[in-house]
Amino acid sequence: MCNVNQRPVRMYAGMPIGQLVFYSTERALLPYDRKKDAKYMDQRQATLSRYHRNLQEF
Repeated sequence: MCNVNQRPVRMYAGMPIGQLVFYSTERALLPYDRKKDAKYMDQRQATLSRYHRNLQEF
């Protein structure tokens, strides 16, 4: 947990500090493993971001 504000945040025992939300979702129209430009297929371990490849498409 990190406080990026300039002011301290007071916390007390038993104080709720988070929220968990569940959403109902539907299947994707085109599954990730069928996308021609899927950047993370067949990974065997943690992988660095390949977000920069999104810019190469334009």
